[in-house]
Amino acid sequence: MQIVRKILKILVWILIPLSIIVVGIIAQKNYFKSTISEVNVSIDYREKNDLNRFLTYEDINNFITTHYDSIKGNKIENINLEELQNDLIALPYIKNVNAYITLQAELKLQIQQRRAIIRIIDSDNNNYYLDDVGRIIPIKTKYPARVPICNGVIPNINFYTKNYTPEELDSIVDNTLLKDVFAIAKYLDKDTLLGLQIAQINIDINGEYTLIPLVSSHIIEFGEAKNIDRKFKKLKIFYKKGLGHHKWNIYKKISLKYKNQIVCTKY
Repeated sequence: MQIVRKILKILVWILIPLSIIVVGIIAQKNYFKSTISEVNVSIDYREKNDLNRFLTYEDINNFITTHYDSIKGNKIENINLEELQNDLIALPYIKNVNAYITLQAELKLQIQQRRAIIRIIDSDNNNYYLDDVGRIIPIKTKYPARVPICNGVIPNINFYTKNYTPEELDSIVDNTLLKDVFAIAKYLDKDTLLGLQIAQINIDINGEYTLIPLVSSHIIEFGEAKNIDRKFKKLKIFYKKGLGHHKWNIYKKISLKYKNQIVCTKY
């Protein structure tokens, strides 16, 4: 009798896990055979004020409708999440995508938008942005970003006429003066004071930079894109200690070109 009980106990311990596994397999098969009940899109604009919006929910829904026969109502087993993520990330304004399907068969798309930090206008009047990692992204006229503008003697990289790969675009930024433009723009983007103050950057034929503030009538002679951190620190000290509330408009030029000094020219 004791032997029978032991055998029954062993069988119970074997059958319970097996039954759980079987139920799990059946549930999994049923899950993948079920259809997508809803597509839910969320967009992280990565902006403090959400003003620079290149993407809308309508854009994403239109893309899905155009490139996929149907997602809502389609079986879960037919949805290739990796392919969907890669297709969305290939769009110029999207930095990252997290796609997953809930237990309720709802497709969730969590999208992170690229964040522009400067607008480039080249010598041929072509416009594009650099984002906060140095990637070139196209202008979207319907939703222009409120960022500083950089113009002047900037070679045309044929951004809109050549079919560049993302790697080729990154190489262009790394190996042209756009690398210096990005370095200056990155500093301004991170600095609360100067980020609000500098509205425009101009590059002359000698590769020297002039900054144009939003407030006051002076220009800032920056010189070459060297010692960027040191030059901007000098400018911030001058703004905070050298200029009073009533002195913003007495200078027509502030030069940062010279080491360990700021040279100001009055009107």
